[in-house]
Order: sequence, then C-alpha cells, then structure tokens
Amino acid sequence: MTDRARAGLPPTALPLQETGKRILAAMTAAVDPEQLIHRAVKRRGDRLCINAGGVHLPDYCQVHCLGAGKAAAAMYRGLLPMIRDRLAGGILVAPAGAPDIPGPVFLLAGDHPIPGRRSLARVIRRFQNSRAPRAWVFGGETTAHVKGNGRGGRNQELALRLLTEVRDLPGPWYAACMGSDGIDGNSPAAGAWISHESARLLVAQKRKLDLALRQNDSYRFFRRFGGLIQTGPTGTNVMDLGVILIAPGRLRSRNPERVR
Repeated sequence: MTDRARAGLPPTALPLQETGKRILAAMTAAVDPEQLIHRAVKRRGDRLCINAGGVHLPDYCQVHCLGAGKAAAAMYRGLLPMIRDRLAGGILVAPAGAPDIPGPVFLLAGDHPIPGRRSLARVIRRFQNSRAPRAWVFGGETTAHVKGNGRGGRNQELALRLLTEVRDLPGPWYAACMGSDGIDGNSPAAGAWISHESARLLVAQKRKLDLALRQNDSYRFFRRFGGLIQTGPTGTNVMDLGVILIAPGRLRSRNPERVR
C-alpha cells in the first residue's frame, strides 16, 4: 500500500498533479521572451519585420538596443541574430544576477521587484559624458512606501529620490516622470522633473529635501522650489510615463524652464 492510499487520497491525484505540472511548464514555455521574439520579429533583407509592420534598415543604419525588466536579456538574445550586423550598442537594465549578454550592449543591474531611482541613476551615470544626445523613454509603475502624512505620489517621490542619487553629476541631463492620467497620488500634480541645473538649487535645500522624503511630502517640496508637472486630468490611464535626456556639454541649456 502506498503512502497516498494510507492517507486516504485517491490514486488519480498523482496523475492530475503531473498533468498540472506539464500544463504549467507549457504555459511558461509559451511566454518565453526569446521564443516570442523569434515568432514576432523576422529579418528579410534590409527590412526588420515586426508582426504586420516593420522598419527599413538601409546600409548606413545602425541599431541601438534599449530594454529594461526581467525579460530584457532574453528578448535581446532573441533579437540579436537579426540585428547583429547593424548593432552599434545599447543598454539593458535587468535584475541583479541576470546572465551576461553577448554583443556591444551594456547590462546594468536594476532594482527588483520594485524598479526605482537606482535603475534610472545608473543610466544617467553611465552616459553622462556621452558625445551624442541620448534619450530613454520608459513606462511602468513604481511603489512608494508611505510612512508620513504629506502630499505627493510615486512619480514625484521617484523624482525626489532620484535627485539624491545623481545630485553630484554635472550634466547636462534631464529626467521626468508622471502619471498618464495627470494625477499623481493625493496631489493635483501629474509628476515632477529634475535636471542638472535644478539639482544644484534643490540639493542646497538638503534639510527640507530630507524632511520631504521622511514625510512623503514631495508635492509641497516641488511646489515650493519648482519642478512640478501639472497637466490636469488627461482622460486616459495606461501607466506612469518617464523620460531621461542626456545631451553633450555643448548643448547645455542656459535658461532652465519650469514644466507646467
């Protein structure tokens, strides 16, 4: 007599368990990032076909690969055979411990499971001395651990915490994040922005900055010192939106403007 029989469990339970394991394994394989890229993206001559669309890759075209998240490295491995001859560089932000990747692409360790300021700070630090303009557009939603009774939201807090990570960088750089619905947390603002120029002013208010972080009061901090993004309700709500811009030194702005 088996242990299952002694326990009064029906003999069909074991086959169901194995069937369940196979189903889960098949479901996991069906969403394997590398295989999904193989199915969705094809290279036909000088055209990179993506599902029903695609892009033309002339002889002089160079490809830069950008990605972030747990699937970034696997998606890159799936894409690499189709762009290897045009690949000039790129950057991937993946959780710490991700396997090394081939090719001229930098792999940076980011925060996980909660993406945050360190992921963005590494991007800015890595390319702050770039000779060419750089732009990163990203989306998603971070998590703010609320311990105080201030006003703000995860986007304004992300900008404020990012400021503490990159305040010593000379620039020129700019970073902004906002809620796509135009409302960030319990504030009337959509988000906030910072730059190498505003950082010098804001970091000079270190005591007020630290207090704002402790009280989760990013809205009042940016309202007082500048940096709020105020759009009003946008009529949509997909995810939070962010952008990082890094320009060569010769493009340094002389007149930073407030974002309204």
